[in-house]
Amino acid sequence: MYTSRSTIRGPQVTSSSLNHVRYDAFIAHSGEDKDVVEPVVEQLEEQGVRCCIVRHEFHLGTWLSTSIEEAIDESTCTIVFLSTNFMKSPWCKREGVLAIHKAVESGENAVIPVLVDLSPQQIPSPFKGIKCISVKHQELILKLTAAVKAGSRKSPTYGELQIELQNRHKENEFLRDQITVLTAKLRKLRKPPLLRID
Repeated sequence: MYTSRSTIRGPQVTSSSLNHVRYDAFIAHSGEDKDVVEPVVEQLEEQGVRCCIVRHEFHLGTWLSTSIEEAIDESTCTIVFLSTNFMKSPWCKREGVLAIHKAVESGENAVIPVLVDLSPQQIPSPFKGIKCISVKHQELILKLTAAVKAGSRKSPTYGELQIELQNRHKENEFLRDQITVLTAKLRKLRKPPLLRID
C-alpha cells in the first residue's frame, strides 16, 4: 500500500450542501477493470455506501460528460481505480482530473485513489499528493468505507440514511398496530356492562 501525507478533502458539509447529495461515492474506473471494480462496489454497498457506477446509474439519451459531472457533484467523494487501463483511456483520465478539480473547487468532495495494477512510482501526477490504497490491501473495504464516511464529514452515508428510514417505517408500522390493538382494548373496557334482569 502506498500512502502519502495528504488527502483532498474540504470543510465540513452543512445541511444545505447535503441537499444535493445522492451518492456516497462516485466510482471512476476503466470498463476493462470491471472484474476488479464491481466486487469492491458490491461490498461497499453491503456496508451501506451508496455508489454511483456509470453503467448502472445513467439514463439513456443523456450526455455522458454531463451525467458524470452531475454524479461527481452529487457524491460526497470519488473513488478512482487507477490502473494501466485507466491510464490508457483519455476519457478515464478526464474523469480523474474532473474529480480532483471538483474537490479543490468545491472543497467538499474527497478523492480516494485505489491502485489496481500501478506501483507508487506509476501514480499519475494529479494523484501524487493524495493518500492511496492498493486494491489488494487486506482491509480495503473497511478502509474505503471509513474514508467515505470521513468524506461525508461525519454525516451518515446515503445508504445508512436509507436503512434508517426503512427501520423507522417498520417501527412506525409496529407502533400503529400496537395503537390499534390498545384502542380496541380500551373500547372494550369503556363499554358499560350489560345488566341482566331476571
